Amino acid sequence: RAFLCGEDHFTGKSYEHRRGWVEDKLLELAKVFCIDICAYAVMSNHTHLVLYVDDKKANRLNDKAIVIRWHKLCKG
Repeated sequence: RAFLCGEDHFTGKSYEHRRGWVEDKLLELAKVFCIDICAYAVMSNHTHLVLYVDDKKANRLNDKAIVIRWHKLCKG
């Protein structure tokens, strides 16, 4: 009975506001990591993702670029 998105028909509580947050977060993370999001589906209690990991791009990153990307994700 864990809802990521959608409406809990038992309690009447809506979690639909989370759907946009999940989508925004996925797109933000794709910019930080060397991945392309090919497809995704945000369901009421889980998410499906099809990703392409660009390992060639990741291997070209130097230490400074890695630190900059890390700080986009984790402040401080």
